[in-house]
Amino acid sequence: DEIKKIILKMDSEQEALRKIVCDI
Repeated sequence: DEIKKIILKMDSEQEALRKIVCDI
């Protein structure tokens, strides 16, 4: 379960980074 949480966190972080890159 912990691993799933970490993976989801990483996924959301990458998604946020992608949005920031698109904004620039």
